[in-house]
Amino acid sequence: MMKIAVVGATGPTGIHLVTELRKTVASLDPNQPVASVQAMSDRLSESVSGPRFTTVLLFAFAALAVVLGLIGVYGVMSCRIRWQLRELAVRQALGAQNKDVICHVLRQGIAIILPGLFTGLFGAIALSRLLSSVLYEVSAHDPLTFAVVPTGLVSIALLACWIPATRAARSDPLQLLRHD
Repeated sequence: MMKIAVVGATGPTGIHLVTELRKTVASLDPNQPVASVQAMSDRLSESVSGPRFTTVLLFAFAALAVVLGLIGVYGVMSCRIRWQLRELAVRQALGAQNKDVICHVLRQGIAIILPGLFTGLFGAIALSRLLSSVLYEVSAHDPLTFAVVPTGLVSIALLACWIPATRAARSDPLQLLRHD
């Protein structure tokens, strides 16, 4: 049984080419059946569909993990700031500027983010050997990847901290202190 891949011809021209190929094969060997005639692009697409699906699935789960992590950082920082509203109000009442409050909250956010970042980096380095079989033209220890991804994650996590920090800095300290 013979399988033939045809480069370039599709549509009516491809059908005519398939007919000609079947006639040519039959003239050379009448006992040789031609089972599958496909365009080369279709054959190539079939050959990479498994790795492509794996890549898309890994990307989707990674994106979901990043979104869930950012929601977690935002939730932790919002809760932490809510607990510290009186302290932040006292700081503002004693003369702290909005930027001082924001910097104080961002420092606390960095203290939460960095242990997770280093744990993730060490885990990625340790487990990168397992992923080396599915990487194409990228080293498992690619320095650009190990620099860009953590930088992006820290930037996005700091944004998740900055939102509740600005909300706390804009609150009226006298009203927060009177509330109790």
